[in-house]
Amino acid sequence: MIKKTTSGASVDALALTFVRVVTVLISMVIYKLLAVTFSVEEYGTYASATLISTTVSSLTILGLTDAVNYFYAKERDVEKGKIYVYTIFCIQIIVGVVSAILVICLSKPIAAYFNNTSVEKFIPIVAFIPLFTNISNMLQVLFVTAKKAKIIAIRNLIIAVLKIVFITITCLTLKNMYAVMVITLVLDIGNVVYMLLYCKKNIFSIKIKNANMHLVKGILQYSIPMAVYILTNSMSKNIDKLVIGALGTSEMMGIYSIAAKELPFDILTTSFLTVLIPYITRYISEQDYKNAADIFSKYLQLTYIVTWIIAGGALVCSDELMQILYDKKYLSGLGIFCLYILVEMMKFANVSLIFSVMNRAKELLCYSGAALALNTGLNIVFFKIWGMIGPAIATVVVTLALSCVIMIRSAQLLNTHVSYLLNIKQMIYIFVECVLCSVIPLMIQYFLKDRINTLIMFIICYLLFAVPLLLINYKKILRLLKVINNSKLI
Repeated sequence: MIKKTTSGASVDALALTFVRVVTVLISMVIYKLLAVTFSVEEYGTYASATLISTTVSSLTILGLTDAVNYFYAKERDVEKGKIYVYTIFCIQIIVGVVSAILVICLSKPIAAYFNNTSVEKFIPIVAFIPLFTNISNMLQVLFVTAKKAKIIAIRNLIIAVLKIVFITITCLTLKNMYAVMVITLVLDIGNVVYMLLYCKKNIFSIKIKNANMHLVKGILQYSIPMAVYILTNSMSKNIDKLVIGALGTSEMMGIYSIAAKELPFDILTTSFLTVLIPYITRYISEQDYKNAADIFSKYLQLTYIVTWIIAGGALVCSDELMQILYDKKYLSGLGIFCLYILVEMMKFANVSLIFSVMNRAKELLCYSGAALALNTGLNIVFFKIWGMIGPAIATVVVTLALSCVIMIRSAQLLNTHVSYLLNIKQMIYIFVECVLCSVIPLMIQYFLKDRINTLIMFIICYLLFAVPLLLINYKKILRLLKVINNSKLI
């Protein structure tokens, strides 16, 4: 049942957003430091090394983050729940160490894959980053399960601040990319050590020696399906970079990796989705599809209105924004940068929440698997046709197709229509408004390009685009916020 409240989901979402905003801004400053300090080719080597780390992390997590929450929370016997946790961490340590050794042994073939011998020297460092990343993520889940979420938020903030301090010092003094990677690994290790010590003092000690290997089969039977879905999603995000790494040069890798970075346009709306999950879950569990569809529709409308205003301004001012965020030497990737902004503008419709809540994981896995296969094929073909920008075009095509499929099926599962969920008439109005509001900023850019400071040009043109749109749509935004905020579970 839902009732009105003076705090509500909107307030909770705004609170959750604050720490993430700060950490994302710090990450963007780090990218700027690296882009300015190092050459395009050096950044390409760094991007290749980072891609190895993220790929191995996705391959080796095995759905164990979900397993920590599931097995610890479901056990009424606290001690048995702890044994499950010990066993899950033991699995990850074994898998992480073995995979790290394997990556080191394959360092030459991996470097050959990226057509970059410089990658080889980074491999002993990046081989162990996935282990500590995965353990950190598992500990975060344990902390949240033990109602220590605030500790995680504070820790994330501290780690982000430490990272920018140390990387800034490294960039200004050593100017060595290898040192940056070493600092990343050291901070990851320090983070895990801190979390383990805090866990020992305030939750319970992670005693790997007490792991029960008889529980491994049951744990993996639960976690592997989760792992496959996570892996397909992760590979879909990285497949374009893997194709560039194999078929392109290190310079291409540097430009593409910078241009294809996800920008935090969804930072507010993601927090809204987080706090709305229990509401939609409750409605669906009670087969109240009408109210579930209504609150989901309000979320989708809020998302595309806010995202299109924020991201649309970035698209109109993309040349200036790319120079501000990174460096002028990456402007050859401007087309890729613009295409990825379009991807971010389409992601509002690519929400798998309804599938998850209605236990349609297998169906969702089929869609994500098909999208991965299509994305891989199109990436290779489009790279051959259009060169470096080809994989970005493929990503736009696949994202649009997958978003359409997911939105159509979500509407069917909720016994409604896409036109109702998205409010198509309103969407068309917003799109037309964005196009019309872009005319004056684009004219200013055309006539005054290179005559005005880049930052000033960006501020003027962005405000000329965004302010009129906000004035036109602020009542709609406030209405949607009010509806969402007036929802509370009891």
